[in-house]
Amino acid sequence: MRVYNMFPRILNALGALEEVTRLYHGAKNSAERILPALDAYPAIASGPVRVTRSRVRARWYFENVSFGYDPKVNVLENVSFQLATW
Repeated sequence: MRVYNMFPRILNALGALEEVTRLYHGAKNSAERILPALDAYPAIASGPVRVTRSRVRARWYFENVSFGYDPKVNVLENVSFQLATW
């Protein structure tokens, strides 16, 4: 096999290696960012008074929420809803 026939294969292999390296570094950076949150202790410790579920009241409002994994493509667009515990 001649060298010039192998050149595209070598370029494809190098491209695949670059992709694996990029994915590895992205995963490593993500792990470094999340580790402090996983190692953190809660600021509120359990106290002597236990609150039953019926006494806990909360409501969250989400208005005109837009979201997308890719900034150019929204998965949700202008979605509004509320969540309540009762």
